Amino acid sequence: MKLHRMPKNEAYLETARRILQGLLNPEPIPKPICGESCTVYVDQDCNRDCPDLRFALSSDPKNYPLEPKIAPLVYELKLLQVFEPCWSCEGHLGLKGELWKMPEIWFYARSVVHVRLLAEAITELHERGLLKALWEVAICQTERDDIETCFSLRPGKIKKAVSLDELQDDLDIFARFIRGAVLNRAKKLAIGMEKS
Repeated sequence: MKLHRMPKNEAYLETARRILQGLLNPEPIPKPICGESCTVYVDQDCNRDCPDLRFALSSDPKNYPLEPKIAPLVYELKLLQVFEPCWSCEGHLGLKGELWKMPEIWFYARSVVHVRLLAEAITELHERGLLKALWEVAICQTERDDIETCFSLRPGKIKKAVSLDELQDDLDIFARFIRGAVLNRAKKLAIGMEKS
């Protein structure tokens, strides 16, 4: 079978253009980005190094603050205004020092176009040699009665031994570069659409 592109009509292409333009030319970012529970916004500008981030981004800050090594990446995804993180884990070692839980973020997305851009940005960071592991975006199930599709950013199949420290280093790389990489991919896709 020969692969072919899915046929697209002008309405579909216009929707895709609007999705890309919404990402490239977003509405002004609401401050504070974390939400109304932020307690330090009046004293400083929002950024991924904010000491209150772990609590302000959590839906239950008293019982479940975000873990410190994943909170900056949750912030950066939320800052793009097209992803809504809903669960995260920075990864953990087991009782014998073995890798027990992988770092992971679950999120909702406004469009599968945004998910595609995130996946391409991850590939770009990996190809640039910035990541220790090969990461992936996958569909994950939240609650059985939730109609929304949830996605997960997580390490893919690990071919060589990777430590938790290395995976958490990747979280830091993501926090520093993912927003720029996603916007770069969006620009390239928008240019490509105009040429075709």
